[in-house]
Amino acid sequence: MKEKNKNYYLKKKLSNETKQPKQTLSMTNSAIKRRKERKSKKEKREKETKRKQSYRKSAKETAVIEQISLYRKTFANRTEKSRALKKLKQSLPLTPNRRTAVMASYLSSKKSPTVSNLEKMNVVVTPEDKNDIHLGKAVIHDLREIVDKTKLLRTDGARTAISIITASTNGSNVQNEKKKVLLGKK
Repeated sequence: MKEKNKNYYLKKKLSNETKQPKQTLSMTNSAIKRRKERKSKKEKREKETKRKQSYRKSAKETAVIEQISLYRKTFANRTEKSRALKKLKQSLPLTPNRRTAVMASYLSSKKSPTVSNLEKMNVVVTPEDKNDIHLGKAVIHDLREIVDKTKLLRTDGARTAISIITASTNGSNVQNEKKKVLLGKK
């Protein structure tokens, strides 16, 4: 055991002695200038990435806070919230069909302040939003049919029709919401 330790320390001592000293940096004006430029570029990149990260983080936090802040502050802690959920589940009927019927009739009432809060948080869809969703689906379905019919045609009129349709559907709102890929899949 002692011999192994001796050999280890001797090898380490020899390797430290045979190591070459660190290379010194060139001190010419051009080398100094390049090092400064590289350093400033690196600092700029780091500063830019920190700025982007902080912006993205704040944007996420504000978006989440706006939706969740209404119902997060109502309960003091998680156990209180889970107890309330348990009471709600126990008060509902046992069968899933009856539960859905009770919940649907409650959520369809317009006078309830709870339902209006849920609509503000986009948990429950308002009747106007339902109409917009159905209208949007119908428009997308019609556009898909038109594109499917004209895609097979090789005429100049068909090409211009497809280019007009794609230009009209790829407007600024779709690009701002970054839904272009989803629209393409539909």
